[in-house]
Amino acid sequence: SRVMRALLVARTIGPAKNLVRVASALSDRNHEVAAVLSKDPESMIYAPALMSFNPDAVLVTTSSMNISDELAVIVQARQRGIPYAIFADTYGAHNRSEMPEEMKRDCSVVFVPDETEKEFSREIGYPRAEVSGVPIWEDYADLSNYPSRGDIRGKLGISDEEIAVVSAFGKDGNLNRRLLQDTVKALRMAIEATKRHFIFIPRFHPGDQSLKTDPNFYKEVLDGSLVRIIDSSAYKSADDIMPAMDLIVSQFSTIGINAIYQRKPVIEYMIDPVLERLEKQTGRRYWPPAKCGAALTATMFDVLLLAVMELSDSETETAVLLKKQQEKYYPVQKGGAAKRVVSVLERLVAEKAAVKV
Repeated sequence: SRVMRALLVARTIGPAKNLVRVASALSDRNHEVAAVLSKDPESMIYAPALMSFNPDAVLVTTSSMNISDELAVIVQARQRGIPYAIFADTYGAHNRSEMPEEMKRDCSVVFVPDETEKEFSREIGYPRAEVSGVPIWEDYADLSNYPSRGDIRGKLGISDEEIAVVSAFGKDGNLNRRLLQDTVKALRMAIEATKRHFIFIPRFHPGDQSLKTDPNFYKEVLDGSLVRIIDSSAYKSADDIMPAMDLIVSQFSTIGINAIYQRKPVIEYMIDPVLERLEKQTGRRYWPPAKCGAALTATMFDVLLLAVMELSDSETETAVLLKKQQEKYYPVQKGGAAKRVVSVLERLVAEKAAVKV
C-alpha cells in the first residue's frame, strides 16, 4: 500500500504508551509519522502546529482529564477534511463530556478494547468502531516483562505468608483519604477475623495535589491503621509490582485490568462519589470488567470487608468463579493491537484516495 503520513497525539503518559506502539507499527510498514506523545504536558509542542506535516490521517487519544490539545487537532482535521480516528485506551475513554457530539459523528473510526465497548460506541454516537485491543494490555499477561514474584517480594520485604493488597488512588485527595480509611479498616478487621497477615501497599497518583502540597496528607490514616504498610516507591508504577500482589482494591483504574490479565482477584470499591466520577468521565455508572464478573464490585464498606476475606483465599467459590470470568472475557492476546490499528488506518486512507479519484 502507498506511504501514509500519520499524525499521532496523546497528551498524557498512559495513552501515549499505546500510541508509541502504534507509531512503531506504522514505521515498520514504512509510513511517515509525526507524533506528540507527551511525557511532560507543560512542554507539549502546540499540536495543531503539526498540521503543517499535511497528514493523511490523524489518531488521537481522549482519555486524559485535559484533552484540549487533542480536540484542537480534531478541529483542524475536520476543517481540512482529513480522516481522524480516536483510540480509546480504556473503557469510556472516547466518551468524555468535553467531546462535542459532532466530533463523534464525524470520527472516521474509534478503536476500542473489546466487543462490549464496540456496542457502547454506537450507543453514544460513533458511526464506526473497530475492536483493536489495547497494546499495553497485551503486555500485562506476559510475565517475562516483570521481575519474579519472589524478587519483588524480597525487595519489598514481604514474607510468604503475608497477603499483599495493593490500591492505586486517583488525583482527588479528599476522596482518596476516605477510600484509604475504608481499605485499611477492612484489612484490619479481616486480620482480626481470619488471623491471617494482610499487609497494604498504597500507590498514590503523581497528579495528587494534596500530597504535593502536604507530603504527610495521608500519614495519620496510614499510621493509625494497625496494618503493616509497605512503601513501594522504589518501583515506578503499580504495574511493576503486580506479580507479587495477592489482591487488588481499585476504582476503575488500569491497575485492575492489569490484575485481571494476571488472574489476580480484583475488588472495585465503588462508593457513591466514585460512581459519580465514573459517570462524569465515561457516561455510565458501571465498569465493564466488573459487569462481566472479572472483578467484584463493592458499593459499601460491609461488602468490601466480605470481599477482602473471600477473595484473599483462592480456594473460595467466589475466587474460583472470578478467575473463570477473567479467563473467559480477558483471554491473553499477543502483539496484534497496534497492527490492527495500522491496517484500519491504511484502509481509511485508501478509501479516501479512491473517493478523490
